[in-house]
Amino acid sequence: MKKYVAILQDLHIFRGIECVIWTAGKAPYPKSVQTCALPISLPKEWLSSQAELQEQIVAREREFNMQPVLPAFAGHVPAALKRVYPNIKTSRVSEWGGFADQYRCTFLNPMDSLYAIIQKEYLTEQTRLYGTNHIYGIDPFNEIDPPSWDADSLGMMAKHIYESVAAVDPKAIWLQMTWLFYAD
Repeated sequence: MKKYVAILQDLHIFRGIECVIWTAGKAPYPKSVQTCALPISLPKEWLSSQAELQEQIVAREREFNMQPVLPAFAGHVPAALKRVYPNIKTSRVSEWGGFADQYRCTFLNPMDSLYAIIQKEYLTEQTRLYGTNHIYGIDPFNEIDPPSWDADSLGMMAKHIYESVAAVDPKAIWLQMTWLFYAD
């Protein structure tokens, strides 16, 4: 994962909270708006404090006998990643929350080989930092339209998403929110 964070920094897009969410996975669900383009910057001290806070939260949840649901890579990437990997298969997600078109996120197709590579690095680093309870929140199309509504296409994407997680954690359970595809 450090390699991808370095790429984002080189592209000057590792600035906003969306980029933190994409790389650190602290949101309860993936965002569909790419606000890395917003002119905000987060200090490294803040990023470090968030990692420490996450450790404390996960530890406390386990003290209460809770099973934390940690995120897995859902496929939302900055559009600029295509400058580094020009042959990756991506699509733009649908409009969300009234944000301008320039803030729409890019979705990395789960069948693209880079998807599984990012997933492996992401989960390996996350597990090193926080351990695992084998339950992962992955919501690739939360409140947005998928690239295709074709049932076979959706099925293949789901299959590859799960396989990318299970390749890292054979005990993986995919926790899916119930409002998938729906936003009102």
